[in-house]
Amino acid sequence: PVADDDVYKTLQVYNTGLLTKEQALEALRVKKLFNQYVFATNETVSILKFVKAEEVKYMDEQFNSILSIALIPHVVDLIVQNEGIDDIAAINEFYNSMTYEKLAIEETKMWHFSPLTIYSMWKYEKETGKLEFPEE
Repeated sequence: PVADDDVYKTLQVYNTGLLTKEQALEALRVKKLFNQYVFATNETVSILKFVKAEEVKYMDEQFNSILSIALIPHVVDLIVQNEGIDDIAAINEFYNSMTYEKLAIEETKMWHFSPLTIYSMWKYEKETGKLEFPEE
């Protein structure tokens, strides 16, 4: 298995103290295996076709800390309380949402929203499949 984004996110949440050691280990347990391909020769690489490139921006450490300590645990608590699911399921649901994807981009300024507003956005996304920003 390969360490993917879920492993990184689980470790982040564990480091905030939101998960116990046992919960983190359970979340890190492999649930689904993925195929991986290795192109080890120039001949195999030569048959590949470039489709597109995307720039991936990572959160800076300070911004990541703000999210991990001040916002995300509160949003996850709201999901647990209102959706009747456990912490690990709530963490997975939130981290795999468009709401989190946009929250993780500092330029969206979603970190200005309260945990309740972010939870409401997540809930709307879950119900409709759409992400809607509140009017200011």
